[in-house]
Amino acid sequence: MNTLLHLSLRLSSIREHQSRKRTPLGANKPVIQGFTLVELLVVIIIIGLLAAIAMPNLLNQAVKAKQTESKQALSLVNRAQSRYRVENNGFSNSFDQLAVGMGLVGATTATTGNFLYTLDAAADPQTKATITANPPDAALRSYTGGNLRYVVSGQTALAAMVCESIAPGSASLTTVTFNPTSIDCPSNYRQLDDTASGN
Repeated sequence: MNTLLHLSLRLSSIREHQSRKRTPLGANKPVIQGFTLVELLVVIIIIGLLAAIAMPNLLNQAVKAKQTESKQALSLVNRAQSRYRVENNGFSNSFDQLAVGMGLVGATTATTGNFLYTLDAAADPQTKATITANPPDAALRSYTGGNLRYVVSGQTALAAMVCESIAPGSASLTTVTFNPTSIDCPSNYRQLDDTASGN
């Protein structure tokens, strides 16, 4: 019995000794923690994916902002032409006469950073005037607009319209078509706004 007890104690001490973790050399030194290469690569891949998703949207917003400039400029010129027609009995053929701001100064052409604007009322200043916006950047759409003075049932009326090209690029630049009592967009354009007022 004594031998069995002695053997049992001996086995338990061996097990206890084997179960103890051995400490490596230099275990008393502080452990420096950091990121592994795999963790850094995962973060870089995630950032790259987010950038790939966000970048086209960001670039698209820049194009939209430039096109908004042209829409506002044409609408502003159309309103100024309507006022000018009422005050001067004819449409203007000069940005200087209209004094619309937005960097549109000069005779029949004006340039901003994004578009070349052309004003034309020379053919028939009493009844119609056109404006076009031609972008130098092929990613931008072209714009055209016009003002028309007409008489219906003895009443004078003014109509104005702004049209946007369906496809981007300056190759599709054309002007509006004038009918006796209305303005039509060219076939490769869509209408943005239409206003009419009595005179």
